[in-house]
Amino acid sequence: MNILEILTTLTPSEIKYRDSSSSQNNFYNNLPTYKKSNNLGNIVKFSLNDMIKTTEFKVLLRDKYDYPTIFFKKHSRYSIVPLHIGDYIEINYVLKGEVQAYIEDENYLLKENDLCLIASNTIHTLGETTEDDIIINILISPKYFSPSILSQLSEGNSIYNFILHCLSPGEKKPAYLLIRESSDLKEILLGIFEEQYRHQLEYVKIMNAFLLILLLRIIRSENYELHDNYNLEESISNYIKSNFRDISLKKAADFFSFHPNYFSSLVHKLTGKNFKSLILEERLKMAAYYLKETDWPINKIVDELGISNTSFFYKKFFEFYGQTPKNYRDNIKNK
Repeated sequence: MNILEILTTLTPSEIKYRDSSSSQNNFYNNLPTYKKSNNLGNIVKFSLNDMIKTTEFKVLLRDKYDYPTIFFKKHSRYSIVPLHIGDYIEINYVLKGEVQAYIEDENYLLKENDLCLIASNTIHTLGETTEDDIIINILISPKYFSPSILSQLSEGNSIYNFILHCLSPGEKKPAYLLIRESSDLKEILLGIFEEQYRHQLEYVKIMNAFLLILLLRIIRSENYELHDNYNLEESISNYIKSNFRDISLKKAADFFSFHPNYFSSLVHKLTGKNFKSLILEERLKMAAYYLKETDWPINKIVDELGISNTSFFYKKFFEFYGQTPKNYRDNIKNK
């Protein structure tokens, strides 16, 4: 049999779900949930490790530390999956047939060759499927996107920025991407499953190469619908504003789940400024606020800002505002 025929064959779990719709309840009842305020009821929280246990036909790639980073699986037909979120980026691709997707109170009919990419904090599920519907689920841990992987992806477009948003635990807003009629992805996905099934020489390297091609093809897609409410540059700016007193490049990079070197480069690309300059600007703006709104002495303001060198502060304040802190305060009072 070819790989499409293998994927089409009913698994023991699919037969069980077809014959008894309640057979999954015990598994879902044991997973953690949280309550949503818009009458959706309990939302199940899935982890990547939870999902690895749920299917017979799967493709699992690991990093050099043996940590699972990518999980490909065939969506179990006849299964009833509750509304959920995950600790991973999820991609659903309709290989054959169709399926109803429920995402953040919206319904979408996904047809053959349609793809949906979903950020981790986005409530969603797939509707009922029949024997004619083959959907591929791809679950990607943020750990997969190392600096070396990110450096190979095409930067600067909406889908690339969306992927960066999905990687950030500091960004909690739901977001998802729909790509219609992406038939060029089908052979790539079938190739990944074929390599896993045949286990021929260097199959893991070939699967990783296929995966990179898949992501690049997604990024260059033109027929897409982006549903989001985020701005990575704004998120970084807000983080700096909230943490400028004791911030460091490593802390910020960890918060946004990037390697410090890559995060530094990303900040420069997004803002045109380096990370240290952004922190200094925020401290100087806050210094101006204190000079205007308080009677604190300069030394107290410098200490409040987390600046250890007073001479450095005076020099940078003059460069930024064109006057000394004392003159700035006097001019404000005179106005």
